[in-house]
Amino acid sequence: MTPFQGPSSRDVEGLNEDEVYVRDWTVKVGDSFKDPNVCANVIAHFAPPSVRGVISDMESDHFISRLMLGSYNLSALVAVGVTRFQRGMQEYEEFSKKKEKMKSSMAVMKKEIDGFSKKEEAWVKNVGAYICQLRLVSSLRFHCIDQGMFYEKIGKFKSVRC
Repeated sequence: MTPFQGPSSRDVEGLNEDEVYVRDWTVKVGDSFKDPNVCANVIAHFAPPSVRGVISDMESDHFISRLMLGSYNLSALVAVGVTRFQRGMQEYEEFSKKKEKMKSSMAVMKKEIDGFSKKEEAWVKNVGAYICQLRLVSSLRFHCIDQGMFYEKIGKFKSVRC
């Protein structure tokens, strides 16, 4: 793998495709680029030695044309990078809005589910009470000899809860 990616790796002379360049600099995560020594170290070690050697050996006209071409490419890359970043931020904002809508929808659904659960509990209690009353009525009907006696006993037990 070359230190340059894509078509630009074909444009730079002096690269060995079998080598991987590992920068030998002293820059650390906490270093400040306000320090001129840090900047000098980065610039001195950013490009592989083979590239630096090729660049230092270039004739002035060739060097200037390569410098201009590199500047134009950098400008185009920065513009594309900014556009991609803006697009990514728009997508992030859209997804954030969708996420918030989904959260609020889930909260509404949770409230509805809680309401349904309470209704279900009440329904189960009512059904249980009705089943109990039906059993009572069935047993009374079985034990009563005539209709009159049955209705008289039902009247007394209408408020009975099991």
